[in-house]
Amino acid sequence: ISGNINQFVNCSTYCRLNDEIICYYEAKGLPEGKYIVMSATLNRRLYEDYFSGRYVKEYPVKSAKYRGKLIQYSYYSTSRAGLRKHPEIFSAVQRICGKIPIITFKEYDRQEYNDYGLHIGNAIGINVLEGKTLAIVATPYNREEVYKLIALHLSYDISGEMKNRKVEANGYSFVMMTYSNQLLRNLQLYFMESDLEQTIGRTRLLRYDCTTYLFSSYPCEQAELRVEDYLNN
Repeated sequence: ISGNINQFVNCSTYCRLNDEIICYYEAKGLPEGKYIVMSATLNRRLYEDYFSGRYVKEYPVKSAKYRGKLIQYSYYSTSRAGLRKHPEIFSAVQRICGKIPIITFKEYDRQEYNDYGLHIGNAIGINVLEGKTLAIVATPYNREEVYKLIALHLSYDISGEMKNRKVEANGYSFVMMTYSNQLLRNLQLYFMESDLEQTIGRTRLLRYDCTTYLFSSYPCEQAELRVEDYLNN
């Protein structure tokens, strides 16, 4: 056994991928009490389901307008599979944006993209890029077992399959690989939006007059959308 056996015996859900790998989810709780959660990507339904039986009150606040710019190119998915299919996207990013730091998936975590070892998922709270021009290349899908293990913990139906479906989010309508089950879809979109918004926040667009370029098919708030086929321009 190479993993943490204590975590495994305390997990709430698990699945066997093959004879050698078992994936599991160990839920973390909070003691009874009053808490204030400040989050740019808070999802009330998920909080209510996760902390079942506890009172959740949301205090929505108006989003502050970016001082800088978020320019988004949405023609290609830039998921992991999409980047393997179109590796030339990285050359197009450098042609459009110039030689600037790029944050993308860990499998492309090379010094040619950024000098800080940053990738999707490990950039939360990092300030080394504040005020700088940045490119983000990702539509961050998780493995299905991530969604379904957590969904099982929340007592959701996990019988659906991911297919290309029409989705509405952030005032836009678009097609993406997702579930027909609204609860599963809500969970998936929460993870996707959180990963993107956290990465966008590295340049601190609220405080600095800088530009972040986002290459992703998932539309983010306050983005200036560019819908042209940038590989064939």
